[in-house]
Parts: sequence; C-alpha cells; structure tokens
Amino acid sequence: MLKSLFIGLCGLSMAVQCAAQAPAVAPASSALPAGGASAAVPPWIHVEAQATLRVQVRLLPMGFSQGRDTPVYTGYRPQLRFPDHPAGSTCALNIPPGIGGELKPGESAEATVRCLDALQLRDDRRQFQMFQGGRLVGEGQVLP
Repeated sequence: MLKSLFIGLCGLSMAVQCAAQAPAVAPASSALPAGGASAAVPPWIHVEAQATLRVQVRLLPMGFSQGRDTPVYTGYRPQLRFPDHPAGSTCALNIPPGIGGELKPGESAEATVRCLDALQLRDDRRQFQMFQGGRLVGEGQVLP
C-alpha cells in the first residue's frame, strides 16, 4: 500500500511539473480569420457508381516493392485508393486509342476510369494511388 501511495504521489508531482512547463494555449476564438468567419471547407465531389472520371495516370516502373514490368491495357482493373477512402475502389481503366490503348511502366497518360463504387472526394484531394494485389503499381489525379 505504501508503494502505491508513493507511485501516486510521484505521478501527481510529475503532472504538476508538466503543467507548469506547458506553454499557454491561445483561446480558440483568436484562431479565426478576421471578421470572425470560420475557415472555408473545400467542397466535396460526389461520384456515382459506374460514373466515368477523367484522370492523369502514371504507371510506376518495377522497383523493390512497387511498380510493374509489363504494360497495362484498356480494361485493366486496379484498386484506386484516395486519401479520404483508404479502403479503395476497384476501377476499370480506359486508355485512349491515340496512345495505342496501352500504358507501359514509367509512362503517363490522360485516361478515364469507371469505378464500381460511389465515391466522395474532397476537391483539394484528387490524388490517388493504384494497387494490384496489395502492390503499388501507379499513381494519378482526377482531372477537373
């Protein structure tokens, strides 16, 4: 019992020391912009299931734990992971015929994707990563 009392007093002493050393925190109201308005929250982009999105995509070359060593073609179905949807969504890639309908590792192209699931994306977070079987194979961005 004496030991637990000693530990309790030491913890209290340390808490008092930490509180004395902690910097003062400004009130939350002083963090507001002039005029008292709150910071603007970026708008959300609502994407219906099966909708087509224009994207700029880059296929990563083969590396230690990422990339591909073979090209992909129209119909390739990677999993796209967006910052606000870390679980990802399976999407079908449509590479325009103007570039041969294929994308080689290390190349970038403007293409379209059709995601199987509905998505909500923040307008300021349009970037995504492409995965195949848990391996990062590409990256891209949804175009406006």
